[in-house]
Amino acid sequence: MGILSALRLVKDDADTLKNQYAPAVMASQYNSWSDSAIGYQTNSIDLVSALQVPTVAKCFQLLTGTIGGIPLNLYNKTTGEELGSPIWLQQPDIRQPRSVTIAYTVQSLAAYGQAFWQVKSQYSDDGRPARFEWVANTRVTTKLNARSTEVEFYTLNGEVLPKDGVGSLITFQALNPGVLQTGARTIQ
Repeated sequence: MGILSALRLVKDDADTLKNQYAPAVMASQYNSWSDSAIGYQTNSIDLVSALQVPTVAKCFQLLTGTIGGIPLNLYNKTTGEELGSPIWLQQPDIRQPRSVTIAYTVQSLAAYGQAFWQVKSQYSDDGRPARFEWVANTRVTTKLNARSTEVEFYTLNGEVLPKDGVGSLITFQALNPGVLQTGARTIQ
């Protein structure tokens, strides 16, 4: 489910919905045959270990703290008019302040190149998402198609998730692979 289409800011068609339900796999693996052919070994590091490096921790604190504190407003793209804020824009997760949810989303994007929110509730009148929960990347796995180019479905803690509605995932994609993939050797 596209978050903008759920807000009715964009028009859905069958292909758009199909593509969102099976997002493309954008990042290639850094441990390709060329890396191993020239003797490199791809190291991996987890977020907890990376954050034990003071420089990495400080960078993440600056990044997440700054972006997490930025106010969010909704505007009409055509007229520029500021629209009322839906409840999820003010506080996506009822259990914590918006700045915390946004900060952890930014942290996931920077570390992994992808972040996830799970839809927790919907508006009864039109089915749009009303509340979300940030989900740690380590809890999410994917089932890819035969060519490993599209996601067939997501699992959370080993349970298959619905493709839309309550329980489904909203995915956020970074413009670049995460630092845990691109900078693992340096961080170690």
